[in-house]
Amino acid sequence: MLWWEKTVEYYFVKQCLLDIDIAPFDGNVEKLGDALTHNNGKFLLIEFKRAFENLSSEKNKYKDWEESAKAIKTHNSAWVDGGFHIFIFGSEYNDKFELKAHKYWMLQDRLGGSIKDFKSDVDSFKKYNQEYGICKKEFDEYANFLFKQKGGTGGLVNLENSALIASMGTGAVVASFGEYCKRVLNLENSKKQERTIKITPPSRGMSFRR
Repeated sequence: MLWWEKTVEYYFVKQCLLDIDIAPFDGNVEKLGDALTHNNGKFLLIEFKRAFENLSSEKNKYKDWEESAKAIKTHNSAWVDGGFHIFIFGSEYNDKFELKAHKYWMLQDRLGGSIKDFKSDVDSFKKYNQEYGICKKEFDEYANFLFKQKGGTGGLVNLENSALIASMGTGAVVASFGEYCKRVLNLENSKKQERTIKITPPSRGMSFRR
């Protein structure tokens, strides 16, 4: 069966993202990865690939992958084996398509980097996100360090205006990452926490509460 990286992305969304919030990345912020997921205060960073053999193409995004890997390990060795920055890719077993995951900084270690407890269903992914995800403060530190390693302009990554899709029961709403964090993660003082996030599409205004 033939599939593409987009197949992996769309299948992941269909299989895993009920009540999980996601920020798809593009442009300059895509230097961090393809998407960020959030659940209950924990963040995961995801890079999608078509299949395992395509993981090595990630090296092309760095001036020197090996040096960046060493720099990451020196700065915080837990980041290498943490499981919060992962590849998700497609695989076929017994004529059935499935998703698998691999730790980002262990792409050359097929066995050691493989995330064996990753399963592509809603409950399993939510559990994985909660167990292996990192808090906002650590994510910010990692994101800025990673951004520099990939030669990001300005030195620090700015996600404040990047759109995030938040699950709202059977629906969803789009908010800026900055406003989402202030509201959902309670990063503002108690007075500001009462404020509703305002989303303004071209035709009409929208808001949501959590």
